[in-house]
Amino acid sequence: MKIFVPVLLALLWSAPVAGAEFDPAPIEAVAAAYAEVQPGLDRYQAVIETDRIAEIFRTMTAGIPPDLPRPTPPTLILFWSRDTGETTISAAHPQPFPTMEEMIRHFSRKFALDMPGLFLPVRGAAERRRLLKAAEVRVSESQLGAARSLTISATFRDPVALGGAFYHRALSLPQKEIVSLAMDFDPIQKVLRRLDVGTASGQRLSAELRHLPCRNGYLLNEVLITSPDGRIDDRLKITFAEVSGFLLPARQERKSRRPEGEERTTVTFVGHRVNLPQTASPVQGEPR
Repeated sequence: MKIFVPVLLALLWSAPVAGAEFDPAPIEAVAAAYAEVQPGLDRYQAVIETDRIAEIFRTMTAGIPPDLPRPTPPTLILFWSRDTGETTISAAHPQPFPTMEEMIRHFSRKFALDMPGLFLPVRGAAERRRLLKAAEVRVSESQLGAARSLTISATFRDPVALGGAFYHRALSLPQKEIVSLAMDFDPIQKVLRRLDVGTASGQRLSAELRHLPCRNGYLLNEVLITSPDGRIDDRLKITFAEVSGFLLPARQERKSRRPEGEERTTVTFVGHRVNLPQTASPVQGEPR
């Protein structure tokens, strides 16, 4: 029997670069591509629906004496704006109870995730450049069949805080005491495929990114975060629906398995409104 071993992976080039000499243009090209998907979509809002609202509400109001008025769970609205590149969550109506404000902050930390801005936010460009100047950077390019991959690895002389410059703070990835960072890009599709991060304490985590085609590029729709020992397995998946010709989040599923326990949360987004005037009411405004 003949055995054929084709050469599938060809290393095109690899070179270390001093951080001060590194040109971050390939990174910023991907950041710009993420920011420019779905042109014409300037802003949108949607109502958040999930059983977690009632669950958290019960926990946070358990200490209220029975003879005092009890608040009702608020209707939470998700907002996204291209101008700011941020997603925020707020109540549809003013909340007089501090517990309600705390619950809204909790949801903002966990679910205010805009998939185009989860990795390489455009506003983080200056901070990325500053951080990489203080690192030893290695750049390599490889090819597997017709697919090309560009890998940029940074080793920091002293642990650094990323401050959300490379990925969103709401992701289950460390932001502080970072000693190494490696990113695999598809330079043709202009997307980030994988990110590995290491901390001074020895923690190592990898994020695998998956995308779907959309207007003017690719939209991030799934993130898998794992540790080499298999003890951490976090998954974030967004299901999109077409609204007014744009792909908008309709369902967000988060599954987390860690040594401290497992958690699963599903959130749906309904009542989408696209490109409302900025002065419009979050609930009463009408789409253009």
